[in-house]
Amino acid sequence: AVSTLEDAAALVADDREQKMMLAANIGHLRVHTGDWKRAAEELTETAEFFEENNRDIYRTNTLLMLGLLCTRERKFMLAGRWFDKALEVIGRLELKREKVIYLELAGKLALEKGDIYKAKALLSSAYDRGMVLAPESTLVSQSARLLAEVELLLDNVDDAMKYGQKALEVSLKVGETMEVGLSRRVIAQAFVAKNSFEEAIENVKGAVETVSEIGDPLETAKTLLTLADIKIKAGSKKLEKIRDAFERARRLFAQLGLDYWVAEVDFRSGVFDCRSGDLANGFEQLSRVEKTFVALNDKSKARAVQKFLKSLSEHAVGVSVSQENEFKIFGNLISP
Repeated sequence: AVSTLEDAAALVADDREQKMMLAANIGHLRVHTGDWKRAAEELTETAEFFEENNRDIYRTNTLLMLGLLCTRERKFMLAGRWFDKALEVIGRLELKREKVIYLELAGKLALEKGDIYKAKALLSSAYDRGMVLAPESTLVSQSARLLAEVELLLDNVDDAMKYGQKALEVSLKVGETMEVGLSRRVIAQAFVAKNSFEEAIENVKGAVETVSEIGDPLETAKTLLTLADIKIKAGSKKLEKIRDAFERARRLFAQLGLDYWVAEVDFRSGVFDCRSGDLANGFEQLSRVEKTFVALNDKSKARAVQKFLKSLSEHAVGVSVSQENEFKIFGNLISP
């Protein structure tokens, strides 16, 4: 798609407005291909052009895309500023479709920041407005899928499954392949919550295949991470396949320069290694992870790593002084 649009842009080189419209679309696509530096350049340039030439609707959509880009890069404050600029135009022109998109993307930002209740309020509004405006469109499929993710975090499993199935139904109707994959991912997580592991693995494998084919490295990495988590919870004995999913996710996150997500993979992978007996590798990963989360000023994640390491240490001490420990004799020969 990017290549085709670049060819089109070359054909209209003398038409500045047409070229800017194509550049905006190319920038939009680069947000999803992971070419984020070029996406930022193209979207910023086109937003300025649309503002100078009073193309308010085009500018609004470009501002929303800049907000999404910054959300993906975890530049949350900057994302909020772009969304605020878009909202000003949306309110002034009373743009209904763009208001739904704003609510969806602002809800996604709140979800990424961990503000679950704000995310639910924004996404519920996006879903309700989308159902009124265009019930069988991407306005509904995307907000429904994000609502499913929120409901899962709130342990509302039935609601999560309902919204996930709705997202899948609509995305299949409109041919929105990426959302088909992402809907199957959240449905798989809902099945895990119901202890239906066979259905969970079937759905998450389908999700990995679909999302990988589209070529969005961020969502592919997140889906691989979900695959590893589900296989662990399902009690899979194929440990190398779990480690392979972790490693593929880690590489993609690293290519995108997302230190937070690299650390998240290492955290889950480190816990997995410790619990499956590879303590040396597990401790090495977790030590690295703790430093990353501290450097990123993510106190809750740093505490989660410390809590796991503490529980592991306490378990090790408990085993060492237990009656079953064959080396207990040393405890009687040396001082504390």
